Amino acid sequence: MDMDALARAPLAADATLLAALADAPGPILATARLYDEARRRQDWLSASAEITSALLAADPGEALELVVRGARRVAGARTAWITLPCGGGKLRIAACDGLGAEQMRGREVPATEARLLSQDAPTWVPVVIDDATTDDRVASSPITDNVSVGPLMLIPLAAPDDARGSLGLANSPHDPHFSKIDVEMATTFAAHASLALKFAQAEADRRRLSVVEERDRIARDLHDVVIQRLFAITLRLERFGPHLPVAEARRLDATVEELNETIDDIRQTIFSLRADQSAGTTLRAEVVKVTAHAEAALGFTPRLRISGPLESVIPDAVRNDVLATLREALSNTARHAQATSVTVELMLAHGEFVLRVTDDGSGLPTERHESGLANLRHRAESLGGTMTVSERGRGMVLDWRLPINPAEPPAKYAG
Repeated sequence: MDMDALARAPLAADATLLAALADAPGPILATARLYDEARRRQDWLSASAEITSALLAADPGEALELVVRGARRVAGARTAWITLPCGGGKLRIAACDGLGAEQMRGREVPATEARLLSQDAPTWVPVVIDDATTDDRVASSPITDNVSVGPLMLIPLAAPDDARGSLGLANSPHDPHFSKIDVEMATTFAAHASLALKFAQAEADRRRLSVVEERDRIARDLHDVVIQRLFAITLRLERFGPHLPVAEARRLDATVEELNETIDDIRQTIFSLRADQSAGTTLRAEVVKVTAHAEAALGFTPRLRISGPLESVIPDAVRNDVLATLREALSNTARHAQATSVTVELMLAHGEFVLRVTDDGSGLPTERHESGLANLRHRAESLGGTMTVSERGRGMVLDWRLPINPAEPPAKYAG
């Protein structure tokens, strides 16, 4: 046998073995990659199911925070946030989790200054940026003001035909890029989350409607049963008056007057039950809010009486003055009067709107600095009205009056 051939035989065998060894990692790496992708898909799907269950039981105010926490955890991102339009051509960071969350949450920015975040949600596709430090679209984003961003992706957060904003995920510079699987599964996650948010909102609306219906039922019962019975009692009591001695008749009259006041209180309670306290669109509803908020400072809830068609004669331009006056009057009472009861009355009398606050406190001090009262007087006079303060027994009465012509409000009220 040729010696050269014998020498080449081992070399050929070694080459074949090396080639086989070189090819072996390929299938192994491919299998590992497929396994990692399957695991990441499973993580995203598990997170979607978990978030969906949590959202259906969550308060709507917490729902968006649940979404960003779940997305950041599964994606392994440094920061996650949700951007929503908030009117006036602005965008708001409605929820945020991770680095810089406290600084970013709630921030508003004009859409013109955040081009990447202001794309048309119903039409734009997920945006993936490997290095946000070199992308001009991210330069003016509120995200980069608070954290150093490298890899970034933005996913439309929208249910069908219902644009809701975008879900953003970001890593720090030099962190791994987001993979194709991350983008694909984050998109699916956002779609599921959007639908879950819609269902959560619908459930919250259903609960609110149930509360409104129950309050309306209670209000009807108070009006149709309780008030009618009290009316009947007062009428029966009044019949006894002419047949009683003078002293007894006066006590009976006082009792009837207390019953009439109780009826007025129940009427105000009925209104507060039926009023939409969250909307606050009517003067009555706003007055109820102001008196309710005064309870913390006073230590008790003021008695409220409202009579007359206030909404039709109080211009919108004057409403804020009325509410500011009421707040100031109740605040003064809480600070200085040491009262145990306060009555707030809003009424129309002889072509005037009257706001009257009566307390049973210490009355007017002999030496006083009228900074608060001077403000109330100036506010009334600037609107053509008057403000007077007087003592009544133990306590004080504040009368704040404005001239009102129901048919034709004065020109100075036009705003």
